[in-house]
Amino acid sequence: KNNILSDGALFVDFSLQFKEPSSPQYLPSSLSMKMLQVLHNVDDADVAFKVGDDTVTAHKAILRMNAPVLFDCCDENNDGLPVTINDITPEIFRILLRYVYGDKVPDSTEIVDEGKCIITAADRFGI
Repeated sequence: KNNILSDGALFVDFSLQFKEPSSPQYLPSSLSMKMLQVLHNVDDADVAFKVGDDTVTAHKAILRMNAPVLFDCCDENNDGLPVTINDITPEIFRILLRYVYGDKVPDSTEIVDEGKCIITAADRFGI
């Protein structure tokens, strides 16, 4: 009998271990920092997402380039109402948007605490 598959599904169990670097290895560029400022500019946003009880704004042009599946969700909703995003917390959604806008990788604490949710959500939205 094959012990790798269980009812046709492959299960992978892994653990992550992080060592804090002694010096910063990633310094965000000025462009990345400016793009993160764009993310927080609600006045220029042209799409809103309803995630849990929060409304999170974004820009379709950025989503089209960096999160095509998420952009498609916007494109299907032309009624001007916020796009409802289910099965994700507002915190995880914001982590994804920070990556989409400024290549900001979650810190090690967020990865340890929410790594599986982040990876699942990133895969779901083509990020």
